[in-house]
Amino acid sequence: MRLMHVSMTGADDGTDPKELRALAREFLDVGVEWAVLSSAARAGTPRYPTDEWVHRFVAACPDVKKAIHLCGRDVDAFILGDARILKKLEGFDRVQLNFNQTRSPKDLDSLAAVANRLPHTFIIQHNQANSDACATLAPIVHRMTVLFDASGGRGASPEVWPEALPHVTCGYAGGLGLENITGELFRIHRAAGTRPFWVDMEGKLRGADDRFDLDTCGRILLRVRDALGAVTEWCSPLGDDARALKTDSLAPAGTSQAAHWSGESADGAKLNLSLSRALARYRARV
Repeated sequence: MRLMHVSMTGADDGTDPKELRALAREFLDVGVEWAVLSSAARAGTPRYPTDEWVHRFVAACPDVKKAIHLCGRDVDAFILGDARILKKLEGFDRVQLNFNQTRSPKDLDSLAAVANRLPHTFIIQHNQANSDACATLAPIVHRMTVLFDASGGRGASPEVWPEALPHVTCGYAGGLGLENITGELFRIHRAAGTRPFWVDMEGKLRGADDRFDLDTCGRILLRVRDALGAVTEWCSPLGDDARALKTDSLAPAGTSQAAHWSGESADGAKLNLSLSRALARYRARV
């Protein structure tokens, strides 16, 4: 499985950037990427941090993978080369441009011209509204990737994940969360084949009062780590029947194969203990 990173989106002013760094450092083997949403109209509301918080986040996490997702008027400002927006991108590794080309068409040549002046990797959402835009941009944006998310933010996983495109790195989003990450990760792995990929999640990382939930993030990362550790056993050239036999043999005694690989058999106390230790190590250093 060539999982590049797990992108977790939606930290905001209610999240301590130092806690984000601590959790990312605890899961270096998984490849955590924290993604923040940027919208001039929504800044300071849940999921959309203020510029002041973004500055603190970048300063607190210099050695952590970071992405920024531009939304709404911020995308238009980017295409115009607005100095404030371009300054805001500093310190981030990847930039996602969230737009709907069918509903609100963008000047793709101008978008590419600005993107190619910058060192970032760019992400374009690949869905029914943007498939033609992706085809146009792929040959002209130097560091372009695409994110499959047909759910359009509705938080639903597809019945079949799209196969990876041949000449561009692909990510997968849609309904991923604690209850399904293990099973969906293996399904995505099969869709991606031998190509590297990443996964992105947002809606199911929220807790009470729409707050970004670090405990849920930690639990998900533990399940991803377990899945990565088991993938060699899971992958088999003999087909689904042999694969089912392998997963049955790996499941704990008394646990069904389906429950084991959906993650529902995970020991909650163990997850809590592992996450508590990670955060305790952070708190002991500050």
